[in-house]
Amino acid sequence: MAKINREKLTLALFLLFYCVVQFFTLGRRGLDGDEGVILKAALADNWEAFWAFIAHDVHPPLYHLLARTSMNLFGVYEWSLRLPAALAGALLIPLGYALGRVVFKKKNLALLLAGLFTLSPYLFYFYGEARFYSLLLLGATLTYIAIFRIQSEKSIYWWLLFLAGALIMVWAQYLGWFILLVEFGALVAARQWRKVKKTGIALALVGLSYVSFCRIALAQISGRLTEQGGLALGDNIRGLLGALYRFGTGRLVLGIESSTLLVGGWGYILLFMASLIVPVLIILAPWCRQKKCMLVSRKNLSIILAVSAVSFVMALLVSEVGGRATRYMVYLWPFYGIFTVLGVASLWHKIWGKIIVASFFILMLASLGKHVFSCNQAVGAREIAMLLAHKVEAQDAILTKGAFAGGESAALRFYLKKDVTISDYFSDYKPGALKNKTLTTELFINQALETHAVVWYYDFTYGNFKKEEINGSIAENFIGKDKEEKEIVLYKITKQQGA
Repeated sequence: MAKINREKLTLALFLLFYCVVQFFTLGRRGLDGDEGVILKAALADNWEAFWAFIAHDVHPPLYHLLARTSMNLFGVYEWSLRLPAALAGALLIPLGYALGRVVFKKKNLALLLAGLFTLSPYLFYFYGEARFYSLLLLGATLTYIAIFRIQSEKSIYWWLLFLAGALIMVWAQYLGWFILLVEFGALVAARQWRKVKKTGIALALVGLSYVSFCRIALAQISGRLTEQGGLALGDNIRGLLGALYRFGTGRLVLGIESSTLLVGGWGYILLFMASLIVPVLIILAPWCRQKKCMLVSRKNLSIILAVSAVSFVMALLVSEVGGRATRYMVYLWPFYGIFTVLGVASLWHKIWGKIIVASFFILMLASLGKHVFSCNQAVGAREIAMLLAHKVEAQDAILTKGAFAGGESAALRFYLKKDVTISDYFSDYKPGALKNKTLTTELFINQALETHAVVWYYDFTYGNFKKEEINGSIAENFIGKDKEEKEIVLYKITKQQGA
């Protein structure tokens, strides 16, 4: 009885820590353009406008619906927009324990996995962002628990759990379909025909839920794929390696280009090397001691490796995924957590192993602290609006460039309470239309200068424009670094006399 109470107490402490840190800082950081897309959908005048907007987005509508509900219930705030993601994060802590129980069978290892779900700086970032990533992770974790249980148990409960997780995944992000197909393929490869039949029925039910949305979904998927250029293998490799790096110590070191490392000095270089090497040592440790790998059954291990391997291949071949692997690969993190737990168990019996494990958790906590106290202060639409509020005149124009579907301007309008012209470079975005867009940044600015004497411009895509082609004088206002630690500049462009 004491052990059960200790487990419940530990989980309660994890949840308490999470709630205190997450919910008290949920509205601290200003909205960015990607969150502005969700905001725009959540604040749609009516349901007809809502679904019309969804058709121009590139993701399924689950998070948009939850955000709209949250804002209707609690008011229009940053924290209410992010609340669905934060609640999903809270649910993932006990689910992390449940996943550990089915994978390891040992309660202490399951608690360690739940602790990683709580403290992971990589996950903590998504728990507090008004986007679909925490929902994708929630759905994926539910299907992992169910599919692992289905290997050895016949209860209908696990099929219902699998169905619930599958529905959450595919309505949060289209990658959910990919995950389901790989899980189904793993059962087929194992020749577990009864389980294959039942899983097929569950997938059919998930497919039925898409009947009314199928036309929009196909248009979004095909549109995004047609926007991709040729195979950008180098970028995809960098994206995949970036995801694996962030799995361990999150966003502790973001600027890993050689120029950034050199500017940071030896301390910065050593921090990067430690945040790279220590997690790798922990992940490799159980493979060096195969007995520790046996803590995971062969059937479960085969599913983990199958989903991981096919995901890596997809990330390398599909630029839409590989280029965004640091976000899209979030559904693989539970497997990373499992191997981290195995690594800790492998190393803990040696003094040097304890040092490596302690270093890993110190790096994790340092990264989590950076997120709470630094990343939450990053430049976003709020900081730009505060600056513009004192400088922009009613006759000026503000030009934004960043998120698709007008998300950048939506985030700015949320904060800037002035009657001023705001134009968004991607306001007319539709899936598949990007490749046909001929409007350059220079032309975008010059067109605004035809009707406005002063134009303010900022760009969250970090692109440069040819200043010599602009019909006006340019003044730069350096605002600070955004969440990706990129310098954001607000340009004031004054029309040339006689132009």
